[in-house]
Amino acid sequence: MKSLLLKILAGLLLLIAGLVLAVAVVNRKDEAPSAAAQAMKRIVEARESVADGDNAYVYILGFDAPDDSDALASGHERVEWLRKFMATAGPYQFPNPPGERQDLSELRNPEFRQFAAICKRDNRSCLEAMESDRLRLQAWVQRDAKLIARYQGLLAFTQWREVWPNDVRAPVAPLSHVLEAQRLMFIKAWLMASNGDAVACKQLLQRDLQFWRMALAETSSLVFKLVATSAIEQHFALGNLVLRSLPPAAGISSIPEAWLVPMSVRERSMATVMANEWAFSERYMTPSAMASYLEGNDDGAESGSLVSRLLAKLLLKPQATVNATAERMLSVTQLSERDYPAIPDAAKALLASQEFAKKDITSFRIYNPIGGILVDLVDMKPFVGYGLRIADLEGGRRLALLAAQLRGQNVSLENVSASLSVAGLRDPYDGSAFSWNAKESSYVFRRTLSGKPDLKLAF
Repeated sequence: MKSLLLKILAGLLLLIAGLVLAVAVVNRKDEAPSAAAQAMKRIVEARESVADGDNAYVYILGFDAPDDSDALASGHERVEWLRKFMATAGPYQFPNPPGERQDLSELRNPEFRQFAAICKRDNRSCLEAMESDRLRLQAWVQRDAKLIARYQGLLAFTQWREVWPNDVRAPVAPLSHVLEAQRLMFIKAWLMASNGDAVACKQLLQRDLQFWRMALAETSSLVFKLVATSAIEQHFALGNLVLRSLPPAAGISSIPEAWLVPMSVRERSMATVMANEWAFSERYMTPSAMASYLEGNDDGAESGSLVSRLLAKLLLKPQATVNATAERMLSVTQLSERDYPAIPDAAKALLASQEFAKKDITSFRIYNPIGGILVDLVDMKPFVGYGLRIADLEGGRRLALLAAQLRGQNVSLENVSASLSVAGLRDPYDGSAFSWNAKESSYVFRRTLSGKPDLKLAF
């Protein structure tokens, strides 16, 4: 019996040794850079830097500085501090830049927080809330005049570049403050429209959309891409209310030029965002980085035990991993750049593809097993959804423009539905007429692809 057990044990050890040898042989070489990886790399390397004084990103880093300070100077101070920090800190040490920061008005004022929530949820309810208490709106505009002025200073920038686009340690900019300031500026514009100041309203709308379309096109950060999308969505919703407050003739002449220009492929493309996500994976999916991360060690490339480094080197093929990541990122990029009518079917096909399917234990690979696990851990379906949400901006632009045009033509409530059916501005995906919600007296764009609620603009 002892002899038999020893033979079984020896056989098992030989089997294990054989498997280890087979894994070692299969994983002896990494892949060469794929065409997709090279395409992602070219996009990353093509990004030119922007001087701090011309960079809207630097300005936004200082946006939550005290009212009496200069936002650009505060942002520049934080950037300089961060440059020194990044030069000396470990890969998983996170910064806490110095400097005083102000709270959001929405945190200080429950009434304004409730108003903001209403306007985010429904255009018609937002209009009713604005019309119900004009004096309250005037008080908010006067109270936050410096914040509004700071936001209008942001709109003067024509360039955008993240300073650390693919570094996990990069600080989160005070984006909530920026979107709040945009809401306040639109309240100011609505009050101006109510007083008949059509020229100033048009200028504000033009500068606002021009800036956010620039940021949408230039950003390489997914967070900023989505913030720019939110800002543009908010622009069309509140801009509809501003133009609605002007007399019909003044309203149609006050439509900003930026409303007339369709969203470009460059603006809605996910190319720079996906390339940035790929660069992030290339930076952190290396044997030494993974060994350091798994051991919770911040000492850099030389960290990690000998065993963890050897295992990472054997079972993780960096280039094969970033190649696989690049293929998936490129698929999302190509989807975002399709013509609108082709997007729905292409999105469904991509989401149903084997490449984007959820993997289980049976999908274990002998070659690059750790890399395969890391690739499979990233759910790509949300990226498709983000791209579809950005593509929906064209529908929002068309709906807001159509609403302004129909008001300028004095189309009555009874004739809106018929006018929509023959209008030249239509759903960008299938060419159908925009819908009309008679109960809420609102124009409707159905954002079914991205899963977002319907966009409704008050008549």
